[in-house]
Amino acid sequence: MNSAPGKGIQPSCVLCGMAEESIDHIFTDSSYTSTVWRAMAVRIHCTIRSHLEIKQMMLEWKSSDDPHLDVQAVLATHSEQPESEAQLKLFLPQIMSSFGACKSVMEIVENLKKHQQSTDTAVAEWASDALAGLGKGAPFSLCLTEKHFSQVASAYGERENHLSNLNGVMKAEYRIALRSSLRHDFIEGVRAVLVDKDQNPKWNPARVEDVNMAEVCAVFEPLHPDVELDV
Repeated sequence: MNSAPGKGIQPSCVLCGMAEESIDHIFTDSSYTSTVWRAMAVRIHCTIRSHLEIKQMMLEWKSSDDPHLDVQAVLATHSEQPESEAQLKLFLPQIMSSFGACKSVMEIVENLKKHQQSTDTAVAEWASDALAGLGKGAPFSLCLTEKHFSQVASAYGERENHLSNLNGVMKAEYRIALRSSLRHDFIEGVRAVLVDKDQNPKWNPARVEDVNMAEVCAVFEPLHPDVELDV
């Protein structure tokens, strides 16, 4: 909360600045929060229409000992089937063949190049767009992301795996964020997009082939106890 008597801190909402900050305002009444809720509702095909409906739902919500079931119950109350299938569902076979678990970035790129030659125009355009998106990323970050996603996929259904519980996931994400922020690529990306705005970052390494996978694996190693996330 932003209001702190005697500390000279303004009590107005840090999100919209239009009203005094409170729990109700932050979670349901703020125009900023309402926009976020509506965007989420669209993505999961919910029929939430206003912040008042959200507020009423939260007031009536009775939680159980199983958060997963609680979330399912809330979504079931407000969900509906979309009028048409998602466009990406049409490309599911190509997505699975290109981005399957444990595929290296080089293998992903090679698969996308094959799909780029498809006689199906829609598939070829999808592959070209995917390659263009990958081409903008830092090679090290691409390999890091692939490694993390593969680890998460491997953890599915394995309750003893550290990535099968929230604490383990938070620690992994924290290590990735902390170590990535200290790399040259993070600074270079900020320079190219926000400072000089030339949209021409000079990644190091510049090619996926030159990424040292030992360095990628080191990102996931435990941090020193003094800086490790305590959850």
